[in-house]
Amino acid sequence: RFKDCHHGVEHLVFNPGGTRFVFLHRCRAGEKPWQTRVYTAKPDGADLKLHLDTGMASHFDWRDDHTLLFWAKTPKQGNKF
Repeated sequence: RFKDCHHGVEHLVFNPGGTRFVFLHRCRAGEKPWQTRVYTAKPDGADLKLHLDTGMASHFDWRDDHTLLFWAKTPKQGNKF
């Protein structure tokens, strides 16, 4: 899935308490649409967790130290928006 992709990391944002950060991993192969994955980690990079891998996620913010709000495609939506 990530073969021959251009990769980027975008929108790194810390939670209010500064104990975790969220970022978007984006990749694109040729002229295909960008694919986005959502990760969080501790400030030192430890405890990396993949939270969303549906291909589309954007416009997010921390609600509190443990909750993220996103506009994203869910697995049940398939390619419909």
